[in-house]
Amino acid sequence: MRALPRSIPLPRRREPNSVLIPFGANWAPACAGAGRFIKRVAAVFLFTISTLVFAESTLTKATDLHSDAAAAHKAGVPILVLYSLPGCPYCEAIRRSHLAPMAAEVPPKAIIRQIDLQSAAALRGFDGKPTTHAEFVRARGIKFAPVVSFFGSDGRSVGESLVGSMLPDFYAAYLADGLQAATAKVRGPVPSRQ
Repeated sequence: MRALPRSIPLPRRREPNSVLIPFGANWAPACAGAGRFIKRVAAVFLFTISTLVFAESTLTKATDLHSDAAAAHKAGVPILVLYSLPGCPYCEAIRRSHLAPMAAEVPPKAIIRQIDLQSAAALRGFDGKPTTHAEFVRARGIKFAPVVSFFGSDGRSVGESLVGSMLPDFYAAYLADGLQAATAKVRGPVPSRQ
């Protein structure tokens, strides 16, 4: 029986105008200019992708709930408040998949605002008194994120809050049901025709 050689050299196909670089050799001098170009393109690509993927979508941050309540009363719609935390992936999923598209609808089904649980941002409450996001959250007893609450133009709750992200496949249905119930309470009973 004949012994096989330890390694069998593979045939090398040489492309025109190419540099043949042996295995294990330092390839940097052969394509130094190309390496810098590739690194720059990769850096731009990764930066672009990261800003698109990891950037939080935004809703209008609550600053004046008193004025929002007056606008909601005039439009006959509820106020929908998302209590969230920065960097919360569940908050972002609800914001991006459900609330941002709803906020873009014309005419609006609700006035949608966002309140950050830990923010010291100034806020004028439903009663017209100055407060902060964190104080408003504490007064409402919100301890988790995300929470979506429905309010009438008087600042009272007009529906059951949606706590957490629940089952993602059914969240749109939960939100639609909550919004429908809140809208019915805001607009009052429909007079019967007789």
